[in-house]
Amino acid sequence: MRSGIVDEIMKVVNDRVKAEQFDIVFDRSGPSLNGVPVLLFAKESYDFTTDVVTTLNKQKGNEKPESPAPASAASATPEKTADKPKKKP
Repeated sequence: MRSGIVDEIMKVVNDRVKAEQFDIVFDRSGPSLNGVPVLLFAKESYDFTTDVVTTLNKQKGNEKPESPAPASAASATPEKTADKPKKKP
């Protein structure tokens, strides 16, 4: 069952990555095997977790109005971040 859920999430993430031509995407929801965070810092603007969840809910027909999550709850939820290189002027 978990494999199917992960596959659904990965499809949505991969579609977004291809559409926006991201170079790299990190899952900063958990620590590495030795307990140290893999990603130490990323701008919140790189986080597209809400977009992924919204897309998954639309696919299931379960879309609900979103309310902003409190800052403390946001750090407890799985987050995906993408870093897109800045273009030089």
